[in-house]
Amino acid sequence: MKLLIVSGMVFGGIYAISSLGLVLTYVSSRIFNFAQGALAFFIALLYYDLNTVRGWPALVAGLLAVGVAAPLLGLLLWAVLFRRLSDSPTTVQLVATIGLYVAVPPIGKMLFVDTEPVLPPGFFATPVPEYDVLGVTLNANQIAVFVCAVVVGLLLAAVLRYTTLGLTMRGVVDHRDLASVMGVNPAAVTAVAWMMGTTMAGLAGVLLTPVLGLNEVSFSVLLISSFAAVVVGRLRSLPWTFVGAIGLGLSQTLVTKVLPDSGYWARATRPSIPFVVMLVFLVIYGVVLHRRGTEAPATTPMLTRSPDQAARRRRTQVATWTVFGVLALVVPGTLTPYWLGVTASGVAVAIAMLSFVLVTGEGGMISLCQISFAGVGAMGAAQLTEFHGWDAGPAVFVAALVAVPFGILVALAGLRLGELYLALATLSFAVLADSALFTIDRIDNLHAGQPLPRPSVFGFRFDSDLSFFYLALGVFVIGAVVVANLRRSTTGMTLAAIRSSEVAARTIGVRTMRAKVATFGLSAFMAGVGGGLLASFSGRATPGSFNAIVGIVWLAVAVTWGVRSITGALLAGVAFSVFPALFSSYVSDSYAEVPTMLFGLGAIMVAREPRGIVTQTVEHWSHLFHKLRRSSAPATTGGPVDATVEAAA
Repeated sequence: MKLLIVSGMVFGGIYAISSLGLVLTYVSSRIFNFAQGALAFFIALLYYDLNTVRGWPALVAGLLAVGVAAPLLGLLLWAVLFRRLSDSPTTVQLVATIGLYVAVPPIGKMLFVDTEPVLPPGFFATPVPEYDVLGVTLNANQIAVFVCAVVVGLLLAAVLRYTTLGLTMRGVVDHRDLASVMGVNPAAVTAVAWMMGTTMAGLAGVLLTPVLGLNEVSFSVLLISSFAAVVVGRLRSLPWTFVGAIGLGLSQTLVTKVLPDSGYWARATRPSIPFVVMLVFLVIYGVVLHRRGTEAPATTPMLTRSPDQAARRRRTQVATWTVFGVLALVVPGTLTPYWLGVTASGVAVAIAMLSFVLVTGEGGMISLCQISFAGVGAMGAAQLTEFHGWDAGPAVFVAALVAVPFGILVALAGLRLGELYLALATLSFAVLADSALFTIDRIDNLHAGQPLPRPSVFGFRFDSDLSFFYLALGVFVIGAVVVANLRRSTTGMTLAAIRSSEVAARTIGVRTMRAKVATFGLSAFMAGVGGGLLASFSGRATPGSFNAIVGIVWLAVAVTWGVRSITGALLAGVAFSVFPALFSSYVSDSYAEVPTMLFGLGAIMVAREPRGIVTQTVEHWSHLFHKLRRSSAPATTGGPVDATVEAAA
């Protein structure tokens, strides 16, 4: 029992360090750093490179990585990115930090470590010193975790409460303009906060390394668990955040005392606890706000309006039909069977990408669980075909309908609290789906999933990659028509009103909650269809293909190509499949992480412009074309301007 408590305190200490850093950066800048785990992973890789690869002493490597590189990294990110986002809408801030989350780990692996190291050391090299504490044998790394967590918590509380820096930080957040009048430099204060937050992320990363290793997925998921402690503290209370972090660590280890040694409950319960806690607190906060009659903060959408909406719409339609024509007529005749299959799978992903056009582009809501809805569609279709003898076509449709209630429930859990909490709620559902839903024995099947054959329509089976390509493209066109019609429907006009001014929409009696929930449900259906077709193309619905980490990359890709563009969704899906295949086929393995890095950097670059690369490119070339036409047009004479010129001469 004592050993379990100690183990829980270790994980709780790591949660505490990471979550306290998140709270510090949020209260000083009002930006929630989704990339906290990625920054921790980057600093952990740097420490491993200095200590193990280059042979530096642990103390020197730790001081340089955590004490020098981490705060400098925080300062660099603030100067380049976060300083420009301080006054941006919450949606833009979330997209930028999510893009950073996607881009940073590949950069770290390319710079420092090609392959995942085996048993990387922490601050204490092997053999790690061991000590007897209250009858329990602890190693030095475990003691360091808990000591650092307590010291960091006490120091942060003291700094924010009793020092000039802490009072200045709180003053900048509460009254930024007044603080400027009083001679305070808000930018400098925020920069210091980001340096401190990144330092704590790096410390958590180095402390976590000997416990978990340097596996990117496990590392990220574990540190994402610290978000639950931040939610417990309502993103501003350091004591409650610390208590929540330690409580999460203890509950995750103590629950193993009452669980069986193996089986579904043994592998699903422990990783699910932080995200169950997060969802429970989100629901409680939502109920409290509802009873108080408090509305969620108004949506501040990612929307840049063009002065010529009709012309922009025509240009976008031309681009859309051009892309469709190229894919339908040119691609099948020019690609080899391998690349035709890659493109066909990309079109299936594009169907799921349409769900981002609905929920984020039209609804202005950040959803990190669209891939989980796609997984529900894939796993549900496989269950219907394998165990109930259904054909894959109706099975995909019905399984996609099953995803709709999940979408509605997630929306109801987070929408009452605003955009940030909604993003956290969707992330919670995505990780819960990975750990508790997709690990059910009949679904997981020893990580192999279940077979899902190609669909048939009116007796014609789409067994060949060419026929499946046209099937997926046809389904995408149907989905695109649904999205286009939604924009012209009552729900679409409601969403447009919300994007223009949610406060004004509420004032005139528009039911904003109903429109958002309906959009979320429709997006879940769209994602479910895409996921079912994607699994049908590969012939098997495997849970690993629909995990939450990949879903975050999906959002980054969708934003890069245009989260409000149907053409952008199509190109995003194809790019998600084609780019990694291109690099694996024609580029050295050392550059295998480049596509993921580019997806993340693309999301950061276009965070302020939700129309993405497609619309920006079309408008740029259209503007250039019209400029060339005007310059080549013959000049007219005899007008008022010419008369004025002649008089002046």
